[in-house]
Amino acid sequence: MAEVALKECSVRQGQADSILLEKLADLEHKQWSIWMTWLFSISKSKGSDVTQRTERWRQWRREANTPYSQLSEREKDSDREFARRVLKVLDEHFAGLVNQE
Repeated sequence: MAEVALKECSVRQGQADSILLEKLADLEHKQWSIWMTWLFSISKSKGSDVTQRTERWRQWRREANTPYSQLSEREKDSDREFARRVLKVLDEHFAGLVNQE
């Protein structure tokens, strides 16, 4: 009997992991889409000349090669905004699991 309950629990956990994975993948796609939309908008912007775009690329390259702990607080705030979105999905997911029990 305990073996069956354990298997059932394992199956439910596997399904919950799958659901969570899909929720997080959906969120990551949305976040990537926001980034790309913004990137395309500045590329087409009439006020964004080659010098401004080049400077932005340098900044992003530097940020990409900088460990999080060494970023400025402003740069960290940008990452924190996206991390909060992940936490929201996790909170909603686990609240739903608790409510099912």
